[in-house]
Amino acid sequence: QGRKTKSALRKSFLFALKNGIVGDPIELDFIYGDVTDKAFQPLDGQQRLTTLFLLYWYAAMRGNKDPDEYQFLKNFTYKTRISSRDFCRDLASIGVSFSGYRSPSEAIRDSEWYSLSWDRDPTVTGMLNTLDDIRSIFLDLENLWEQLIRDNNPPITFHCVVLDDFGLSDDLYIKMNARGKPLTEFENFKALFEKRIKNEGWDEHRPRQEHFDILVDTAWTELFWKQFVITKYEKDNLKLEPRGVDEAILKFITNALILSLSLSDEKKENELSRLRLGSTDSLKADNFSKQAYEYLYKSLQVHSKFSQDHLKVTFSWHRLLRDDETLLLVVCGKLPTSFAHRLLFFAQTEFLVATMEKFETVNYQDWIRVVRNIIRNSSIENYASFLGALSLIRELSAGCQNIYEFLISTDIKSRFAREQIKEEVIKAALIVSVPDESFKLILHDLEDSHFCEGNLSFPLHYAKDISSGIIQKNRLVEVREVIKRDFQHGLNDTIRRALLTIDSGQFFRYWHSWLYASNCPKYRLIENMEDMRSFLKSGELLESFKKLFEKLRNETPDQLIENFEPSKKTPPWQTLLIKEPQWLSMARKKYIAFDDKWDHCFLIEGSKVTNDDAGRKRLIKVAKEVEVEQ
Repeated sequence: QGRKTKSALRKSFLFALKNGIVGDPIELDFIYGDVTDKAFQPLDGQQRLTTLFLLYWYAAMRGNKDPDEYQFLKNFTYKTRISSRDFCRDLASIGVSFSGYRSPSEAIRDSEWYSLSWDRDPTVTGMLNTLDDIRSIFLDLENLWEQLIRDNNPPITFHCVVLDDFGLSDDLYIKMNARGKPLTEFENFKALFEKRIKNEGWDEHRPRQEHFDILVDTAWTELFWKQFVITKYEKDNLKLEPRGVDEAILKFITNALILSLSLSDEKKENELSRLRLGSTDSLKADNFSKQAYEYLYKSLQVHSKFSQDHLKVTFSWHRLLRDDETLLLVVCGKLPTSFAHRLLFFAQTEFLVATMEKFETVNYQDWIRVVRNIIRNSSIENYASFLGALSLIRELSAGCQNIYEFLISTDIKSRFAREQIKEEVIKAALIVSVPDESFKLILHDLEDSHFCEGNLSFPLHYAKDISSGIIQKNRLVEVREVIKRDFQHGLNDTIRRALLTIDSGQFFRYWHSWLYASNCPKYRLIENMEDMRSFLKSGELLESFKKLFEKLRNETPDQLIENFEPSKKTPPWQTLLIKEPQWLSMARKKYIAFDDKWDHCFLIEGSKVTNDDAGRKRLIKVAKEVEVEQ
């Protein structure tokens, strides 16, 4: 807290101490540590103790107290650096007069005993900054020393807990001690939050060992320690960075509050407008209601009970996150948390809560898979759509322990992602109908393909018998095999040229715009996989791809191109684009345009050209005699 960048945080704590002196006494909650050689070594609360040491020292110096009165301050020392230890020793032993100086730091730096090298010690400079703020805040208080040391109704108190006496393990002691000396943003929040929990009595119905202040420094810390210190160290071969634990817990708490407020019937819009951006700076203990606290407590409890290895999925996230990442790492890591990440983490938490006594891996994988499909195939770009998705997932979570049975037996009320939900119901019915799980394996393979990414609009359309409406398993297998063979690496010009062989080759009419440079309609030959998936879902490309896949059952795309024989009605541009691969490679974004004469077309290098002569010269005219338009 002594750093200049933490001035607001430091002053906030000092004003709280001042209010404890002039108003109601303040309790600084628990400070944990151990006793070695009759010396208490704190593991938590170092900065609170340091601030108190400096406040008492300042009061003694300002009051010109006899050294015997503040003799006990000599017992305070630092072991982190020799310079910090020497500074604390001289500060308490020799003392300083403030007379004639504008600030305590100026008086100290001008003292004979002060070493200029200490200016390079961040602990020392932090203490000097804190002393200057103490002076500015406490200058108007009379008899500060006497008020601080009064026995009757002492103004500042805390609970000292010796870990050995408290029954905590040695390894946790080491881990907590490794977290570092500076008080983190989380530790400041925690002190205020624990006080609120105590004042509100939110933990009174629980055994003492299950109170927030105990678990947050034991079982819950262990969860984040393993994920954000040990795992990261082992994976990246980096140095241990224990401060990441506090940052991660703070983001977990922020995320839980965002979810709780979003689910609440009484949404606190001012709090949400700040918190939903994921900034931990906006997190305050007063943000929490009892309902929000209970959701946070429940979330921390269930996540601390399960190994993250058990929560890894066996399928692709389809770029929602990296396949080697865990949701805990993503939601509580240093990068901003997206709406999709919050929703997936909420779904995971709901499953853990529902199955805390009996975790079934298959049911977990099925549940997260369905949620992945919904999120991947929905537009969740603002808070309103996030709320819609969150409401849907909460409704579905009632059946998370057997999501396929739930989908076919429940009328889903939410209107969010209706088409994707209809599809999930169809797939669920197919999966449940066959005990040997053969449908399930095929459908999951298709969902996990880069071609489908969770949405099976096209495979289901292709496999549906026109007369009976029944989804045929063998037709799904055909789609799967063609995708594996021809779309393993995405969409390429060979596939586009094969599509041009189907019927009149005008599959590109799924999308249109206007090319002002030539005053004619503009179309697209499928820009990329995302473009393809989007228009397969909306239906515009379904028939073209169905006819293509019918042919790809027996031929490869190259064979379709090689075997293509133009008819008398085939325009020259179509034959040229099919037979000569170099032309499509010129159109990076795959835009094509036509004027009134359909015997030629224009390819566009990018996505548009300027409406002038220079723009028109960039159009590539494809006809019997290929030329650049002049």
